[in-house]
Amino acid sequence: MLYNIKGVLLEKRDSVQITDKFKKQEFVLHTDDKYEQFITFFLANEKCEKISQVPEGSTLEVTFAIKGKKWEKEGQVKYFNSLEAINLEWVGSPQQTIPQAEVQPQVQQERSVGAQGESNDDIPF
Repeated sequence: MLYNIKGVLLEKRDSVQITDKFKKQEFVLHTDDKYEQFITFFLANEKCEKISQVPEGSTLEVTFAIKGKKWEKEGQVKYFNSLEAINLEWVGSPQQTIPQAEVQPQVQQERSVGAQGESNDDIPF
């Protein structure tokens, strides 16, 4: 299921190459609803380039998917959520649309877990 939110681009972080086939870039959107919110989204692979042409301070409408991961280590189980940006639309005058890549969310490979619940790496997501 996809969701939409509108806010101001507060911060763009550098892209990070996670594996040979997976790269991501995070950005922070500021919303000023009843309670001020600072929401971190990520773009995956070729979509990372979408944010490079948008200056901080711009108003964006972000279409996103909610992702959830389970992480186990030494008998402890934790759950993590992330927000994958699927599409960005620059809201301005005149309205500018950021080039659209595939509309399907990026599927991340699950990390393998050892026999005793030990992850093969120390990163929980």
